Amino acid sequence: MNFRRIQGIFLIAFVILDIVLVISFFWGFWRVQSNSGQSVSQQAMLLRELKTDSITVPKLSNHQPRGYYISVNSSTDLGDEVTSLTRQSAYWSGTQITSTFNTALANQKSTIKSWLRSNSRIAHGQSYQVNQDFSTKSRLVYTQMIDGIPVLDATGRIQFRVSGQKLTGYTQTYLKGIKVLRQQVSAISSQQAVAVLYRHNEIPSNSKVIWLQYGFSKVSSSDNQDIYAPIWEAKVRDRSNNKTTYLRVNAITGTIIQTND
Repeated sequence: MNFRRIQGIFLIAFVILDIVLVISFFWGFWRVQSNSGQSVSQQAMLLRELKTDSITVPKLSNHQPRGYYISVNSSTDLGDEVTSLTRQSAYWSGTQITSTFNTALANQKSTIKSWLRSNSRIAHGQSYQVNQDFSTKSRLVYTQMIDGIPVLDATGRIQFRVSGQKLTGYTQTYLKGIKVLRQQVSAISSQQAVAVLYRHNEIPSNSKVIWLQYGFSKVSSSDNQDIYAPIWEAKVRDRSNNKTTYLRVNAITGTIIQTND
């Protein structure tokens, strides 16, 4: 009798547990759907407000990339690397390498790729990827990548000089001694970054956000170390006066970073 009673108690307990799990599952599913619906609604509202103010933006996303602070050596010496470079005349100025090719290169991806792969031609070349947003008719820009994230400052960059269909030389900066300072967190999305800039009247009416980029930027210095934070950078053109500005938002704190641009 006691055994049957215990058996019944366990059966009831398992039934209650199953009910709780089912309820928890549907409650979690409902919350995910609800949050997703809120995100879509917020984006729609933001786009309506931007349209009212004649502001056009590229495609925005709710995706929140990973973000973390890093430290790098405040002084990077590439003097030793310069002495081993070939097929060019190059020197180290104390802040960057300046190079002129012995023979101009064809402005082709395959040619550039082969040079970046060779440390005897470009130091640490495989650490860089092309950045079309930063490039112009007279310069082709490659940005240093840190764990798949570009350095948006000029402190980690190769700028090829373009003349017609040829590359005549380049300047190069490079970040060394990279250390992660804090655990990864979810950074703000591109949509949230635009919302921050818009709510703080940083984006004028009748303007166009030409591009948005996520990457690292220097925010402070301490004890021979430079501190870099993940940011969103936006290039904005005011159509009323054709003025271009570059706006930045700290992607972890969501605060606006003041620039001199």
